[in-house]
Amino acid sequence: MGVSVFNAGMRGAKGTPYEGGTRVPSFWRWPAGWKGGVDVPALTAHLDIFPTLAQIAGAKIPEDVAAKLDGHDLLPLLKNPAAEWPDRILITHVGRWKHGEAAQAKYEKCAARDSRFSLVNNTALYDLIADPEQKNNVAAQYPAETEKLRTAYDKWWTEILPDLVNEDAVGPKENPFKERYRSQFGGGPATQ
Repeated sequence: MGVSVFNAGMRGAKGTPYEGGTRVPSFWRWPAGWKGGVDVPALTAHLDIFPTLAQIAGAKIPEDVAAKLDGHDLLPLLKNPAAEWPDRILITHVGRWKHGEAAQAKYEKCAARDSRFSLVNNTALYDLIADPEQKNNVAAQYPAETEKLRTAYDKWWTEILPDLVNEDAVGPKENPFKERYRSQFGGGPATQ
């Protein structure tokens, strides 16, 4: 899970809502499109990849689909790292709660962050500029920031609840990948 590898001193690892579990570099190369070897300091996320590739390809995203996208086209930043980029709030929820316990897991392994602060598990606020290692909870010092991120998270949670359509689904008796393997190759995978 990457727990024992170097993560630049960031707190947490894969499977956590801390920067060590969510912060990932993204490398973009297109010599004809933009200059290489440049760091972009703006707050971006994986959900920006689709709108960016659609823009590069000249594909028109239908309005009904575009209205549901949280991502932004990164092309302006790729062409000019100093381009105007509005601050935003990104939500992380690791998920993996017990069957039927979504409501109880609302504030477990989650974070809401903007370009400066990260509210983790609805309790600890970290100033990512002054404290990138997320060691000091500054929620008491920044109550307005805490409330802003908490409100954004609660709004997001309310919006996604109707999409938890599999919450009561019962899985198959046997893993379909194992079943498919046996039907293609006979028996089970060889042990070493």
